[in-house]
Formats: sequence, C-alpha cells, structure tokens
Amino acid sequence: MYTPPVARRPQCGMLLCRTLILSTMLGLAPVQAAPGPSGAEEIALWPGTAPGSEAATAKQEVVERSKDPAVKDRAVFGVVRPTLEVWKPKTPNGTAVIVLPGGAYQRVVVDKEGIEMGERLTGDGITVFVLTYRLPGGGHAQASDVALQDAQRAVRLLRKNAAAWGLKSDRIGVLGFSAGGHVAASLGTRFDRAVYKSVDDADALSARPDFLALIYPVISMEADVTHAESRKELIGAEPTEATVGEYSLERAVRPDVPPAFLLTPMTMRKFPPRTRSASTAR
Repeated sequence: MYTPPVARRPQCGMLLCRTLILSTMLGLAPVQAAPGPSGAEEIALWPGTAPGSEAATAKQEVVERSKDPAVKDRAVFGVVRPTLEVWKPKTPNGTAVIVLPGGAYQRVVVDKEGIEMGERLTGDGITVFVLTYRLPGGGHAQASDVALQDAQRAVRLLRKNAAAWGLKSDRIGVLGFSAGGHVAASLGTRFDRAVYKSVDDADALSARPDFLALIYPVISMEADVTHAESRKELIGAEPTEATVGEYSLERAVRPDVPPAFLLTPMTMRKFPPRTRSASTAR
C-alpha cells in the first residue's frame, strides 16, 4: 500500500487573502486575518513517476516573480512531480479543500491563488491541500489530461487517508482559479473518466468532489469566448471541433455534477453605461 512521503517546507510569507467565498459557501462565519500555520507538509501525489510522464522533457522550476522581498509570488513551470502542500488548522472541522491555482496551463501560481487560501481557510477549521499539478506542455503522454489525472488522484488520496488526516470523506471539495478552475470543472464533470491506469488501492475510490468553487474559471474552449492562452496550451493552436467540444465543459454538465459555486468578474467596459430614465430617477 502506498504511503505518501511527507517533507517539511519552510513557512511562506503571510499574505492577506480578501476572498471569503468559501467561508460563505460552507456557512462559516467570516474571520479576521488569521496567522498561517507554522509550516506546510508536501505530499507526493504518485508513488514514483506520474503516469504518462516517463518520457517527459519538462524541467520543473520555481520562479519568484515578485520584486518585493516581503511578498511572494512564485510560479512553478514544467511540473513533473505533482504534489499536495498541506495547510492544517489548529482545530480541524473535517472539511478538506483542494486548491487548484491558475496560470493559463503554462504555470501554477502557487502563492496568490494557492497558499493565500491555505492561510485564510485554516482559520475556519478547513484543511487545505494546494495542488501543484502537471501542465500540458513538456512531453507528457495524454497531455491534455495530465492535470485531470492529478486532480482525480488528489481526491482519491484524500479519501484513502481521510481518517489518518482528520478528514470526513464526504466533505472533500475543490476550489479552482482561472485555468485551475477549468481543472476543477473538468473534475466535476469527468470525475469518473478513466484517464489513467490504477496504481494502487486508492484508485478504486471515487474521485467525485463533494462540492466545487469555481473562481473566474476558464470553462469553454470555443474560440470566441475562451481564454486564448489556456486554450492554446491545453488543446493546441488549431484543435479539431471534436477536441473543442470535449474540453468545453459547458457541454459536459450532467445530473451528478457536485454542488458548485461560480464567481465570474464583470468588467464595465463590456456593457454600456446604464442611463436613468425619468421614471427611475430619484
């Protein structure tokens, strides 16, 4: 039986996350900025090389993009060793959230759409797992599905180890941002798709999340509405109509999709200013 290896990582700088969405979704009272955990554990997702990455040419590297020493803004490129970074609350309530940061399927932005959520949500008793998932580029087999493989595996590992990690196996959710929102929505609609061969008994468990939170997610691969950079990285510059359809998740909604919270931004430049008529003027 596979026991995920655990290593200690140094504490990341405290960044205040203003997003209270998940607390609201789960019926939790908002809290003021809570201090982050004293550190975070890193768990390898797969026992050995991830499926389909045996011949990968990607070189994993972490790039610090911030010019302010007090603010971290790291991006991971060329992921070949997907991991879960664990942020544990002082008083866990059994709920777990797997956080999928964005990065246009080119990188995984681990701080501002990942670790910030770990620091924020642990104050509500939620155990947070930030997933650094593989990206389509870099020579992986089934390139367009490697992120989904990692997301399915993450849910199954949490279910397998729920008792040992103080989790409730029916309270495992997924929170995705931008391209990570596409990974999360893919998981919500394709949780039972056989995208990799079983590697151990954890893979016999359901990969269906119990809830989803999709924050400004990439959903469609239709050219006129998609995020062009994410589409190009995921399915190529000139995908077939069949491929566009397969990865356009608005077409994949099914009755057993988990309960989902969806947040999308509205930019005023897309809409004409509202005029006040005589009947509505105050």
